[in-house]
Amino acid sequence: MMDLKYLVIEGNTGAGKTTLAQMISKDYKAHLILEQFADNPFLPKPDLLVYLHQTPENLIQKIKKRGRTCEKYFSIQYLKEIETGCFKFFKQIYNFPVLLIDMNNIDFVTDRNHYRKITNLIFREKHIPGMKKILQ
Repeated sequence: MMDLKYLVIEGNTGAGKTTLAQMISKDYKAHLILEQFADNPFLPKPDLLVYLHQTPENLIQKIKKRGRTCEKYFSIQYLKEIETGCFKFFKQIYNFPVLLIDMNNIDFVTDRNHYRKITNLIFREKHIPGMKKILQ
């Protein structure tokens, strides 16, 4: 099992970052710090950055379903712009590993096998600096 001191979980709005972080924190008895992207002190050099990727179309459906007022006017174009910015940032990273997981057909909240698959990718794989895509 990988010894990760600082694990960062990122993704677009509605991708499942907080839910996954809370589940991992509980199951692995890890300290959970929920912060915004720009204010995250661990982002400059985490042991692993995991990016939960979903298409903007899927994200819009999830955002509408959860019904948060502050997200009411989010558009597919807005989510695409966030995604583009994240991918530009990741392409410039060479000093720590970035694991990009395609979450479009993953439901780790209701399917424990999906959750195990994600945690195995995070904790049982050897990660090298740079971006690695995992298509599910």
